[in-house]
Amino acid sequence: MDSPARCVALALVATLGWACSSVESTNHLKEDSLTNESSPPTNASTPTSGKLTSKTATTPPTPSAGCSKKDPIGGLRDRHLDVHGTERTYDLEIPSPYDATRSYPLVFAFHGGGGSSASARATFDFSSVARDSAIFVYPAAMDGNWDLDSPTDQNADIAFFDALVDSLSASHCVDTQRVFATGFSNGAYFANQLGCRRGDVLRAIAPHGGTFRHLTRLRGSPMIELNLLRQVFNLMVGGSR
Repeated sequence: MDSPARCVALALVATLGWACSSVESTNHLKEDSLTNESSPPTNASTPTSGKLTSKTATTPPTPSAGCSKKDPIGGLRDRHLDVHGTERTYDLEIPSPYDATRSYPLVFAFHGGGGSSASARATFDFSSVARDSAIFVYPAAMDGNWDLDSPTDQNADIAFFDALVDSLSASHCVDTQRVFATGFSNGAYFANQLGCRRGDVLRAIAPHGGTFRHLTRLRGSPMIELNLLRQVFNLMVGGSR
C-alpha cells in the first residue's frame, strides 16, 4: 500500500478516538469541527500535545438502534442492499469479536474510478491498521465511477450512502456521532461532496488524491449552499508512492 493511503488510514484511526467527537445540537451542525479549507472556525477543538480536550473527552457516544440487536458475526462480508429498486453491493468489515454493547465508529471508504470494493480495501488496508476499532464499509459504484454531477435528490450514490447509514445503524451498534468517509481519486471527490451534501451525518472526511475541484458543480443550489456552511473536519492527503 502506498504511503499516502496509509497516512489516511492512520489519520482516520486517530480520528476515531478524538477528532470532532462532540456535537452542538443547534440545527444538527457540528460547531466544533473544522469547516472547508477557506474558512476554519474559531471554536474548533484542537488536541494539544496529543491530549484530548475536555469537551471532546467528556462527550459520550450516541448509540444507534442496532445496539439492541443480537451480535452479528465478525469479519469481512460481501453484502447487497436494495436502494429504490436497484441492487447495490458493498463489502462490510465487522470487528471480531464484535461487542453489541459498544458503539462503533462507522467508516466509509470509496474506491477510485474504475475500481471496486476490493480495490478500496487494498488501497486503505484498514483491517491491518485499525484492527477492530470500527465498522468499515466499502461501497461499489454501479459503473465504476461515483456520480459527482446529479442533484442530491436525484443522485443514486447519495441515496446509496443514506441507505447504508440507515441500514447499518439499524442492524449494528454504531456511534451515530462518529461516521466518517474517505476515498481515493474519484472516490475522494465523492467523499468531498458528501462532506457538503451530508455534513449533518459525517463527523469527518479524509480524501486521498482528490481535491474540492468538483464542488464548484454544487453551487447555486440553496440546499448545497447551506451544506457548504456545515463544519466537517477535513484531512486532505495527496502525493505518490
